[in-house]
Amino acid sequence: MRHLTDVTADLTPIAAGRGRDPLRTLTRASLVFLLAGLVGAAYLAARTPSLIPLLTQPWGTGSGLPGVAVPFAEQGMVLAQVSVTGRRQTDARDVLEAVGAPQGTPLLAIEPERVRKALEALPWVAEARVERRLPDRLHIALRERTPLALWQNNGQFTVIDSLGTPIPVDPAAWSHLPLVVGPGAPSRTRALLDLLGTQPELAGKVVASTLVGERRWTLRLGSLQEGIVVRLPEAEPAQALALLVRLDREQGLLSRDIDTIDMRLPDRLVIRVRNHQEERPRSDVEAKASLPNAEARANQPNAEAKASLPNVQAKASQSEVVAKARRPEVETQAPPPAPLRSQPAGAGARTGGQDA
Repeated sequence: MRHLTDVTADLTPIAAGRGRDPLRTLTRASLVFLLAGLVGAAYLAARTPSLIPLLTQPWGTGSGLPGVAVPFAEQGMVLAQVSVTGRRQTDARDVLEAVGAPQGTPLLAIEPERVRKALEALPWVAEARVERRLPDRLHIALRERTPLALWQNNGQFTVIDSLGTPIPVDPAAWSHLPLVVGPGAPSRTRALLDLLGTQPELAGKVVASTLVGERRWTLRLGSLQEGIVVRLPEAEPAQALALLVRLDREQGLLSRDIDTIDMRLPDRLVIRVRNHQEERPRSDVEAKASLPNAEARANQPNAEAKASLPNVQAKASQSEVVAKARRPEVETQAPPPAPLRSQPAGAGARTGGQDA
């Protein structure tokens, strides 16, 4: 209305100054008002779908601005093109099907809200905005879901986005994504990847991550079949990762023939070396090697040999090595044969038993 008011104020002094016929000036002003009204009606219809039934009534059947769609269609204001931004994974044919209007459809007859709902029902679309842009274009802005990881649960694989929401697409095409395993894993995957991001040297070695008891993570490094299993603690996993990276950098820990590194105890590592003559119990296999279109292998080689790692104390009659996290300078030589010492309180959780 401000624009119309300014136009009216300009007309009177111009007509009086030049001595023009007032009736002729009024006729021209009426045409200006009519044209402004038509443009305004089209704009309101584009922004307010609920006005379409009123604006498209036949002449003389109601109040308001009836019949606007007819002259606008006659002036070429029909759908000629659909522009889309933000489309990466969504198929263009699916977008056009969601629009549901062929070329030549009057632009005012297309309901943006209906198109928006149809678009947001597509697998990849998280959010959509739809606008009519006169004279002949429908503009669509999409925000697609970002595939974050491949989730394995009960033998089924699902692609999940950054919020942990499943994306109903073929998982076989996304086998390169990080693999997370177990109930509850999707909602905690973003936090896990942020945690691994603090140690990029280690993150590049992780091929699978299993959420155990919906409390803590177990990582598999290097290979799904023969990789090292790392059991992180429930509390302060970031510190455990930093210690693991430091030991690998200083002592080459992860390049050794190791089966399992248990970091659940606050003051030590329990390391199980590999024995190629045994099979690991099925309960120890946490990150399955059953990617889409591949067969799962549940048993892995285990370890029962003495360890000769630098700066760790080897137990002569056991298959595990305890590395004191707070005393990296412990002697590397195995002690002479002697009666077995009792395990410290809380150290009885072994990697060969059930994971917790």
